[in-house]
Amino acid sequence: MNKPYLEQLKLVSWIKRGRQRKLVLEELSKDQPIFPEELRKNINSRIKIGTKLSLREVSRQLTDFKGKKIAICLDEELPWGRSYVLTNRGLKIKQMFLKLDSKK
Repeated sequence: MNKPYLEQLKLVSWIKRGRQRKLVLEELSKDQPIFPEELRKNINSRIKIGTKLSLREVSRQLTDFKGKKIAICLDEELPWGRSYVLTNRGLKIKQMFLKLDSKK
């Protein structure tokens, strides 16, 4: 296996190990910027049973995604009202995750 593919598999594994990471990744898009509050509302509207996500939890996942270059903040200089999108790398990881997740 080549190194970039192996790194992507490791990130998919990391995402699969976290319920919140899965939910955030599923809602993020490459071409549709979204605010953390919108993300939280979208995620919580899908959760039927269990604990809903707080804004703090969503923001923490977005920070982790930025650190792993899965997502980027489009307006980092703003103190609030920041929007996020997937990077090319994040889009590949999301596609791999969804493909592997659908094989359950």
